[in-house]
Amino acid sequence: MTALLLDKTTFLVTCASGWETRAKEELHRALRSAHARSLFLRGNLLMTCEESLDAAVAALAEADTECVGRIVPLQVQCEVSKDVSSPAALAAASDLLPGPVPEMSFKAVCDRRGAHDWTSGEACVAVGKHVELRTGSPADFESPQQILSIEVFQDVAYLGVCRTDQLLRKSIRRMRRWAPGTRPLNRAELKLREVIDQFELELPAEGRALDIGASPGGWTKVLAEHLAEVVAVDPGELDPRVLELANVRHLSVRSEALLQIPDIGRFDIITNDMNMDPDKSADVLCELAELLKPGGIAVMTVKFVTVRRREHVQEALDRLGRCFADPRVARVPHNAMETTIVARKPAG
Repeated sequence: MTALLLDKTTFLVTCASGWETRAKEELHRALRSAHARSLFLRGNLLMTCEESLDAAVAALAEADTECVGRIVPLQVQCEVSKDVSSPAALAAASDLLPGPVPEMSFKAVCDRRGAHDWTSGEACVAVGKHVELRTGSPADFESPQQILSIEVFQDVAYLGVCRTDQLLRKSIRRMRRWAPGTRPLNRAELKLREVIDQFELELPAEGRALDIGASPGGWTKVLAEHLAEVVAVDPGELDPRVLELANVRHLSVRSEALLQIPDIGRFDIITNDMNMDPDKSADVLCELAELLKPGGIAVMTVKFVTVRRREHVQEALDRLGRCFADPRVARVPHNAMETTIVARKPAG
């Protein structure tokens, strides 16, 4: 199996799952030359830098981080498989390691991810015995002076050797991205929160909202936090967490059926995040404009169905102009590949 010596100072960095981007930023602040990429298993990064091992370890140890956990020096990459011959392949790959130093004791440690017909213990024994014979460095399982790390990710393994003080374990202070009970339903929920803030929308606490194309309920959930009643319209299902909200009513129909419901009433805001061509989406809002109170707000997401983004926005604006006034256009951080239009129904 193929093994190669890594040509840059390299580390395996573990972090809190879901905080990989933040961990990369922390590593880059600590080492300007740092480049980290995510491995296939969440919470694991492979980082390279231009600094020497000692200089990099010193900078990383001193850095103030919240998401970074273990930092393991690596020097060799090796292919592995499920087959029981892999521990022997790892032992052979260890010949490329720059150590252990013969005058210092060492311990082999294996962290294995994936399904294999061999165990972490078998890998440690195979590599440990091979290294002990090759270098003369004595194995010490209680107080080793050096650590030989074997980090396995299904079909690829990384090996590294370092002094025990070069193996860093930092405190992860951000284990959750969201506090219990506050995790967003989906990305759409974050989009609408940003729209409300960026456009400074004033939603009346005693008002009513109509959310068309509501499934699975991200926008409905946000609207229910601001208004007395939300009518969510979609033939698809809503998330149970949204359905159980006391001020949410789900109509499992298409939007064009709303005008045939005699007691539907009128609304202070109509929102439309439907995944359809912008011109057709704008037509739907115009058809429902009579359900909106004078001065009421219409919010629409412009989906870019082709690369002609400006044309799509203008087409939507032209069609909305038949029923709405004072249109405003913007993109929000969680809506970077789309555009949001907010307009008002004329008060006359």
